Amino acid sequence: LAELGGLTKDGAPPFHAWLSDNNGTEISSAVDRLHPNASPELQAGYMLPGGPMLAINFEALSSGLMSAIAKDEAGQPIAGTPSVWSNTSVGGEALGLVDNMGDPTSCENWHSATFEHVGERGIATQAQPSWTQIAPVQHCSTPSQLYCFQAG
Repeated sequence: LAELGGLTKDGAPPFHAWLSDNNGTEISSAVDRLHPNASPELQAGYMLPGGPMLAINFEALSSGLMSAIAKDEAGQPIAGTPSVWSNTSVGGEALGLVDNMGDPTSCENWHSATFEHVGERGIATQAQPSWTQIAPVQHCSTPSQLYCFQAG
């Protein structure tokens, strides 16, 4: 995803999507890909390209942001809807919820873009927990952004 957005450079740390599915595997949750258990000295913090700082470490990231992630990969303000696909709690875990039909609220584990399925989302213009989780769910046919964080 980051490569398609033009964010990757040779030798740069990789990007990881803040996106969780409901598969229950070792990498189902966003937190599993961001390695939050690294010592604080090894965590470089989280910042938008060109600023501002979002969080000084994973603990700060998972307790509310210092600033909203209201820019796209080019540093431009997000146009249109500020919805962001996540299916992720503020702590980085997969929400693991299902809709009234028993389907996962992760757009069928991110395999569906249909109106019949729904996904959990966040709001890019928010800095508090709703940046990653806000009700109500939205239909998977609705175009939305993704959050990607660079490993530091």
